[in-house]
Amino acid sequence: MLRTFLLGTALILYGLTAHAINIGQNNVVSGGCNELKERIARSGVTDAGGSHPGHPGNTHATVEPEVPRYKYSFRPGADGEVCASSSLKAKLKIVSVSTRLDWQPSSKFADSCRRPRKAWISKIESHEADHVRDNRRLESEFNRGVKTKRYEVCDSSKEGAVDKLQKQIAADVAAATDQLASKIEKAAEDYHNAHGAGVEAPNCCRTEEETYCPCNNPAQGKPRNYTTESECAVNCPSGLACFATQCTVPPQ
Repeated sequence: MLRTFLLGTALILYGLTAHAINIGQNNVVSGGCNELKERIARSGVTDAGGSHPGHPGNTHATVEPEVPRYKYSFRPGADGEVCASSSLKAKLKIVSVSTRLDWQPSSKFADSCRRPRKAWISKIESHEADHVRDNRRLESEFNRGVKTKRYEVCDSSKEGAVDKLQKQIAADVAAATDQLASKIEKAAEDYHNAHGAGVEAPNCCRTEEETYCPCNNPAQGKPRNYTTESECAVNCPSGLACFATQCTVPPQ
């Protein structure tokens, strides 16, 4: 019996223990910033739950019951029936698997995007780590509240009584699984409302044609592409400013 569901963008070394984040061949993106943004918008990260448009990372959570072996005892019931009874304490385990995209910038952007890429990955992993921490906390809280429960069911035969008893236990475990799943989903929703559901892609892929102020500085004898307006202002000769890609006299 499993209950699986997904948490937003949607991890890596965190907390008291290590939790590895998956990438996988299908989650490697090559190219510039536009290619990365297009991939995130189109399909996002892909994991066991499928694709997640708009999300570069995701945490897939599975709720697994941990039902111990239990023995039956029998006693005579009314009208010739047989009653089967058993006691057990069923706990639940949350298995969290986090996955993210891995972006490999084009060679021409390798230098300018090295730090932004690292920061972007760190934000995704931190986001997913928070989901995993929430899952661990909820699992612990839920299992602390589990108490030993006694079951007893009667039927015309031992087999019938055992079958009814097993179905009653299974129904209770399924209800508990759904209850915990709802709590996890609510925690993820609250987290996204407070911190946002996604991580914005880097914007570090500036080419010479995309610089803020490409000035042709005659003092240098060749064109010079400045990356910022302030750099352009500093490098243009005294009394000149960057207008229409030229270091020239500012218009009056």
